[in-house]
Amino acid sequence: MFGRDKRAQVLIGLVVVVLVFILVFVFVVLNQENNSKADSKRNISIISSTTNRENSFPNESTTTALTIDGISLSLSTPTPNQEFTSGPIPVRAIIGGTTSGTCDLKFTKIGTSSFNVQAPVVTVTSYSTCEGFDIDPNRLASKGEWILELTVTTPNGKSISEKRKIILS
Repeated sequence: MFGRDKRAQVLIGLVVVVLVFILVFVFVVLNQENNSKADSKRNISIISSTTNRENSFPNESTTTALTIDGISLSLSTPTPNQEFTSGPIPVRAIIGGTTSGTCDLKFTKIGTSSFNVQAPVVTVTSYSTCEGFDIDPNRLASKGEWILELTVTTPNGKSISEKRKIILS
C-alpha cells in the first residue's frame, strides 16, 4: 500500500516538473518573439535634460541626448540659440554605441548656400566623439541665424543626427 502511494507521489512530482519546464519554454519563446518584433522596429528615444559637467571632461553643457538604433548622440556645444560674436565656433559631441565612423557637420541659412565639413569618429578614454570642429565664422556666408546639423554615420550604415540653431553676429 505504501509502495503505490510512493509511486503516485513520484509520478505527480514528475508531471509537475515537466509542466514547469513546458511553461518556462513557452515563456522564453514568446519573449524572444516579442524582442525580435521590437528589434525590427526602429528604436528611438530622446532624453531632454540639462547637465552641467563642471568636474568632468568635456567641460560643457549638454542639453539633449538622442538614441537611435543603439547609437547615441549628445551635442554639447554649441548650446541652442548660442550667439557667436568672435572666434571659432566649437562643435562638440559625445557619441555612444560606436567607436568609428564619420561625423558630417552642415551649416544652413535660408537664402544662402550651405557649408559642410567632415571628421572621423574617434575614441577618447571612455566615450567616442568627432575628431573636432572649430569653425572659422568667416567660412559662413553672412551673419544671422544658422542651423547646424551634426550627422554621425557608423561603418555599418546606421546614422543619427541632431540640429541646433546658432546666431552669428
